[in-house]
Amino acid sequence: MNIILDTNFLIYAAKYKIDLIAELDRLYGKYDLIVPHMVFLEIEKLRKGKGKGKFVASLALAITKKLIEDKKLKIMGVESRNADEEIIKLLELPELGDEIVATMDSELSRKIKKEVRILKIRQKRYFSE
Repeated sequence: MNIILDTNFLIYAAKYKIDLIAELDRLYGKYDLIVPHMVFLEIEKLRKGKGKGKFVASLALAITKKLIEDKKLKIMGVESRNADEEIIKLLELPELGDEIVATMDSELSRKIKKEVRILKIRQKRYFSE
């Protein structure tokens, strides 16, 4: 099973100090984490911005980089204009198979909910489909 992480999901997990791996292990046991290239770029861009979001984006980027170093996450990319489009295109790749998209974005959820399961953060501490 592949879990594709969206920008806002990573930001929420960092903001509410959710142990991403522990929570995913609790729900799924065995899985592969994927961050679309555009999501990684969005987080880097938010980190360079201004205001409170800058700190949370820095935390999300640090978590993402740590997961990459621990080989628990891989970055995948396909030609796209933005992160949502890239996630939709990744879902079309035949080599991925069984996917879950982790997102807090209601518009993206609406676009893909017939194709794939969607993982959300509930009550600022739990993941649920």
